[in-house]
Amino acid sequence: MAGLTDPDIEMDTTRLPVPGLAEVWSGRAEVARFWQTWVDAWETYGEFEDPELIDAGDQVVACFERHEIRGVGSGVAVPMPPYAWVWSFHDQKVLRATIYMDRAEALAAAGVKE
Repeated sequence: MAGLTDPDIEMDTTRLPVPGLAEVWSGRAEVARFWQTWVDAWETYGEFEDPELIDAGDQVVACFERHEIRGVGSGVAVPMPPYAWVWSFHDQKVLRATIYMDRAEALAAAGVKE
């Protein structure tokens, strides 16, 4: 992860409808803790289509339409609703990542007009 992220990365998952993970995570260690918690909760990450990637200058919007994951203990398949990430870059590394549960909101945040 260090090769892809700025040391001061900030990841905003406050819009994520998952109790305990909807926070702002600061720095590589906290972001890694989020992803480890996420990975530990799921048996499989299912299949998802390639995201639609939208160039927004020093940002990229990645829109995911279909994604299903399966819980570790229950084995229950959980369909993820459509979501989008807005990744902001500095010196070719991710400086800020924000998840949105609404494509239009993500595009607006990145300054992209549809």
